[in-house]
Amino acid sequence: MRIAIVMFLLMSCSLAALQFPRSVAFLYHGKPSESAYRYFDWIVVDPNDLETEDFVRRKNLVFAYLNVGEAEKLSPSLNRQWVIGRNDLWNSYIMDIRVREYREYLFRKIEREIVPKKFAGIFLDTLDSYQLVLKGKDAEEYEIALADFIIQLSNRYPHLRILVNRAFHILDNIEHLISGFVFEGLYSTWEKTKDNKVNYFSVPENLTQFYIPKLKSIKKKGIPVIVIDYTDIRNKKQVKELIEKISNHGFIPYISVRNLDTLGYGPLNIPSN
Repeated sequence: MRIAIVMFLLMSCSLAALQFPRSVAFLYHGKPSESAYRYFDWIVVDPNDLETEDFVRRKNLVFAYLNVGEAEKLSPSLNRQWVIGRNDLWNSYIMDIRVREYREYLFRKIEREIVPKKFAGIFLDTLDSYQLVLKGKDAEEYEIALADFIIQLSNRYPHLRILVNRAFHILDNIEHLISGFVFEGLYSTWEKTKDNKVNYFSVPENLTQFYIPKLKSIKKKGIPVIVIDYTDIRNKKQVKELIEKISNHGFIPYISVRNLDTLGYGPLNIPSN
């Protein structure tokens, strides 16, 4: 009887972690280490870095990264006419989700790179990049097309969990479809210096206070809120402080470096002094 109870509790904890994770990692370069699987319930990766056998037997949920709003470079299959601007911070192109051919391009990419590998879900990034170049009616039309793309994605692949990054403006239309909401830079973020180096800095207090209630309202809907803050993770004291601050709001913290190419820290692997 005791063994049965213990097994039930372990299964309950595992199921709870699948629905509402204790920790989430974002790792875009290379295969996750054993530490990543040990300390993070959900892991977001570049789908080209993993094969199905690398993770299919793990208890963790592994999500594939998809850059929706931007492209690093153009190609014969990525038409220049789909470009509506530039993001100088990342030296990337801002893409137009309103264009049917671009949406079809994304679905082909999902079908080719993500679906065959049996990922548990997909992380949709750069959903707010259009705000750098579009205003008024153009922005509204973009938001309608973006929400429609996510709805189509959910309909085509109902088995894929969906994480969205900073999708405030379309949340009302997609909240019933998503498994988590990601926000970057609540307390600490980064900027590119004139000599092309990375400078980490504290987010202005007024911006932090502006976003906290917005994120809390999302959490109240039963949607996990995951906050990525960026800093020099060699500063263990600051990492611990950021984890504590973010956790105190009921959000799931992940503290890492700008490129997300190094395993960062969360509630289950808080660094020691």
